Amino acid sequence: MMRFLLLVSVLSGCSTSPLGEPAAPSTVRERLATPTRLLVTVGSSAGAITVGHHGDDGTWQTSRVALPIESGALTATVDRDGRVVVTDFSLGLAPLALPGQVDTQLTHVHLALSAPATAETSWRDDDSASATAALALALSWELTVDGASSPLGDQAFPAVPLALALAGDGAAVEGAVTIAAPGKLWSWASLVELDDLSLTLAASTTD
Repeated sequence: MMRFLLLVSVLSGCSTSPLGEPAAPSTVRERLATPTRLLVTVGSSAGAITVGHHGDDGTWQTSRVALPIESGALTATVDRDGRVVVTDFSLGLAPLALPGQVDTQLTHVHLALSAPATAETSWRDDDSASATAALALALSWELTVDGASSPLGDQAFPAVPLALALAGDGAAVEGAVTIAAPGKLWSWASLVELDDLSLTLAASTTD
């Protein structure tokens, strides 16, 4: 009788256990088998851009301006050939004052990926990879003068080069993102020009 009760107890325990659940990923490569979102760590990230404009004396002036990064995220996955695919990328900036322009700011500045990008990828091992790709980015913003804002339509940037280093394990993935885009990116009515974008971002999973 005791053996019968023990058998019933064991079988009852088995019947309440989840069956068929996939095992948790144990490596970065396994984790990226499904789209994985990495949030930008604002305090460990930086960026800069060159702003060209006409000065008060009418001469053309350029200034290197730090980008006030406020938020950001990158979503990546791995295709069947082991290549990293960036399926989403976004970056939000705090209001950016235009040098030489009184009470003039770019506000609600947001960079976003226009289309997924497949990267050339090298895996050192299943927990460490480096990847390079060209990102198609769109820029949205508003021009705010003396507190009055005017939306500026989405502006497409030329493809910008991305370098992405991935590390970690199946439980947590860390990414180091570098974007260096020399040359002209955007100009407005020959009054303001943006050149030479550089970004160095740290990002990681949060779940």
